[in-house]
Amino acid sequence: MWRILKRNGLITPQPHKRPRSSFIRFEAKLPNETWQMDATPWQLADASPVELPLPHWPLAWGSSPRPSPERSLREIIKSMTGNSLEHIVLPIFASTDAGPEIYRTIEDLEHYAEPIDVENGEWMGYDATGKQIAFLVDQDEVRVDLTAQSDPDRLEDWLRSSPFLKSRRDEDWLRRSKLPDLVAAYGAEDQAWREQLPQNRLRRWVRNLRAQ
Repeated sequence: MWRILKRNGLITPQPHKRPRSSFIRFEAKLPNETWQMDATPWQLADASPVELPLPHWPLAWGSSPRPSPERSLREIIKSMTGNSLEHIVLPIFASTDAGPEIYRTIEDLEHYAEPIDVENGEWMGYDATGKQIAFLVDQDEVRVDLTAQSDPDRLEDWLRSSPFLKSRRDEDWLRRSKLPDLVAAYGAEDQAWREQLPQNRLRRWVRNLRAQ
């Protein structure tokens, strides 16, 4: 980026200002251990202030100078990726443990996820086609977006081995079913389970009453 700006005469090179610490690359030891986003303030040749995003992910979506006024993390990500939220295929399957949970809207997932769990890298998730979900924290609120990664086979195995589906489908059906069938079955069984919640609560209340 610096070479491009210099070649087009948009900045005045000042190599003596570069700190020695910038020669040491910092990166997380594990995926999702931390989101590496940084920005450097600079002035163009016409004295216009800009922020230069410096993404350090293994696969950078893009990088471009942007005006300095503060923007949300989601706005910064969208400026680099496009409006990727429009490409999320619902429902979303996400969880902090071994079993996936279904979320029918992006807002439901963002409302349910705890910022502290996201910062600790405990959340993982996929949309209905297997595209991996990124979990971000913006001003103490969780935001989700798409990453550049897609792993439909991983989502298929995750749904097939979930205790929720295994308790409602036989092993032969689970072994033969592909991702679209597993997604549809999980959604249908989850909806049926939710519709039975009042009856289930009543049955537990009667059972507990009889046990007293």
